[in-house]
Order: sequence, then C-alpha cells, then structure tokens
Amino acid sequence: MKKQLQRDFQHIFWVGLSTGGNALLSFIAGMLLVRFLPAAEYGLLSVATAVLLVVQEFVGRGINDGLVQLGTIHAAGSAERTCHIFKAGLLLKCLSCILIMALLIGFPSGVGRLLGFNQLKASFPALAMAITGYGIWTYMLCWLQAHMAFGRFAILQPLSNILRTVCYLAFIATVGLGWIPVLWIIAASFWIAVGVTAPPLWRALRSVPLHGPSFNRAFFDLWRCTRWGILSAVAFVALTRMDIFALTHYASATDVALYNAAWQVLIIIDLATVTIMTVMIPKVAHCSTLHGFISWLGRTLLMSGAAAILTLPLVMCPQWYIPMLFGDQYTASIPVIHILYWGNILGLMAFPLVGILYTRHAFHVNAGLQVLLLAVSIPVYAMAAQHKGIIGVAWATLALRGANACLITGLAGYLLKPERTFSPDQNSDGALSAKSTSEFS
Repeated sequence: MKKQLQRDFQHIFWVGLSTGGNALLSFIAGMLLVRFLPAAEYGLLSVATAVLLVVQEFVGRGINDGLVQLGTIHAAGSAERTCHIFKAGLLLKCLSCILIMALLIGFPSGVGRLLGFNQLKASFPALAMAITGYGIWTYMLCWLQAHMAFGRFAILQPLSNILRTVCYLAFIATVGLGWIPVLWIIAASFWIAVGVTAPPLWRALRSVPLHGPSFNRAFFDLWRCTRWGILSAVAFVALTRMDIFALTHYASATDVALYNAAWQVLIIIDLATVTIMTVMIPKVAHCSTLHGFISWLGRTLLMSGAAAILTLPLVMCPQWYIPMLFGDQYTASIPVIHILYWGNILGLMAFPLVGILYTRHAFHVNAGLQVLLLAVSIPVYAMAAQHKGIIGVAWATLALRGANACLITGLAGYLLKPERTFSPDQNSDGALSAKSTSEFS
C-alpha cells in the first residue's frame, strides 16, 4: 500500500505539474480573451466553445477511456495486441471526425437551427477543424497514458495550450483578437501539436494492417467497450454546458460573458479532477479483489481531498483577484463563483469513481444516468435562466452536479459489494477481459 501510494503520488506529481501548468496557461489565455474581446464577442465565443466542448466528446473521452482501459491491460504483455487496439481507435476516431465535419461544413444552416443560434454558422469550419485536431491529439496522449509513461505525458500535455497562448499574444500585439480568429487559433494549436508528436506513435503502429482477423477483433472489442462511454461523455459534457446554452436563449451576451468568466476561474478544479482520473483510471483496470478496489479508492479520495483543500483560496477571496485580473466590470461574477465552487468540489470528489463503473461493466448504467440528468437539466436550466438569470443558473448547476456526484458514488458503492466483486465469472484481469469480446456487451 505504501509503495503504491508513493508511486501514485509520483505520477500525480508529474501529471499534476503538467496539468497545473496547463491550468495556468488556460487561465492566462482566458484572461487575455476577457480583457481584449468586447463582452458581446466574448459571449459569442463562450457559446461557440460550449458547442466545441460538447461535440468534441464524440471523438474524445468515451473513445479515450476505452483505449486506455484496453491498452493498459495489454501494454505489458502483448505489444501487437495493443497496436491493433490503437490502430482500431484511430480508425474509429477518423470515421467520427469525418461525420462531424460533414455535418458542420455541409449543413451549417440546419445545425445552426438545431442549436437555436444561427450566429454560430460562421464558426463551424473552425469548430470542425478544432474537433478533429482534438480527437487525434488526445489519441496520442492515450498511448502514453496506457503505457503509464506519465513523464512524457506531462511534457506533451500542455503543448497545445502553450501554442494557443503564444498565438493570442501575437495577435493582440499585431492585428487584434476576434472571436472567429480565436477559434482558428484553437484549431491550429491542436494540429501543430499533432504534427510534433505523431512520428513516434506512427512508427509504433505502421506495421499493423487495417484488416485481418486480429484487427477486426480489436475494432469490435473497442467499439463494444466505448459505445456507452461515448454516449456518457457527450451527455455529461452537454450537461455541464447546458448552463451556457440556457443563458444564450434567456439572457444577454454580456450575462453569458459574466457567467463564463466565473467558470474560467474554477476550471482549475475540473483540471485537478482530470489529473486524478488520468493517473488513477489505468490503475483500477488491474484491481481484481475487494481489497484492491478499496486500496485504490482510498488513494483516489486522499488525492481528491488534498486538491480540494488547495483550491480553497478560489472561493475565499474572489473580491481581490477578479477586479485585478478581469476588470471591475466582472465583479458581478463573484456571487457565481461562490456557488459554482461547491459544485466543482463535489465533482472533484466523486467523478474519479467513474473508473469503478467502467471496470465493473457498468458502461450502459453510467450512460443512462448522464442522459437522464441531461433530460432533467433542460427544463431546470430554462426556468432558472428565465426567472433568476446567472445566479439561478449557478444554483441549478450546483444542484445538478450534486445529484450527479450522489448517483456516481451510490452506484460505485453498490458495485463494490463483495458478492459483486467476487462474482464467479470474474476474470483474472478483474476489469476488462483480454480474451473474449462478450465481456463488453
């Protein structure tokens, strides 16, 4: 236990250092956008990036988690099997990206009407390129995560944000910023990062053909493993950004800007959540006993608790840093920060437990929970935004995040019951079977 904890903290340190740098860069980039974009344009950008965050999950975390889970199991034993899985993942991501690009570029008016915000049409080409770049970029990071190469992961993870921040500064110093150029900068940062990191991964995968029984089985396994994860990820991110969509319909662009400024401040907590999930989810794939799961759970909660304590200054003194960073016109964001903070903390403590749901074959249950909460959130956010503005939406976000955290925690606890952990058909891997595709149904 002690050695495992030390190793976990080493991995957390490197990934946390990288994510901390990433968070700092994201914060600086967000501050530059708030400072140098008019509030109305920043509001439009907030809506466009909310769409980006939701749609990119079709090529993001759902597929990524499956790649990491399957890749982790085989990385130490069968390099060829791991390569087949990752080549299958590349094909799955490319097919998804082609479909998204066809919809955004081929049918902009229809998609704009579906979103209820036709002003976004001008941003669709940039959004399509950003989504595709994000999908390929995160695919490469998954390779490092599956092989637990967290040192290299920590070096490469901030690359796109470094490029983005440098480009923002260059534009501010020369031609100035606009919300559409910002989206093209985001897209370019992903693709440049892909170009820098692609050669080593391609050398590892180029000998694996895109056909044959082994590849076909790997593709089928990955699809069976990720289909519910994709639905879950898209529904979850749509749930987290439904606040912006509601404000878009019932409030002004300035109100959207005020709310999103508060969200930018608290994104550091979500990045801490992602850091812990990045390190701990591959490790839970090897748990096969109740003691192993409890040990993993204790280490995960310890790290989440430490991160929660370190972020307390964000909620204790926003009246000091908001005027200094964003300007006096954003002081109306302070009450929103006080409310949203606790929702983010609930997520920090509960969301890493999703790893237990995946390893206990509860993909479909987690997806169902997220879809249910998303359906509930639509009328809740609509009423909150219409009657109470940004404060009402903040309270709705806290309530929905609390409900999500309770559901995930309750389900994880149920799945850790001894009679379920030691079920007769439990394979030696404890989580995802490397032997039979039927495990993923």
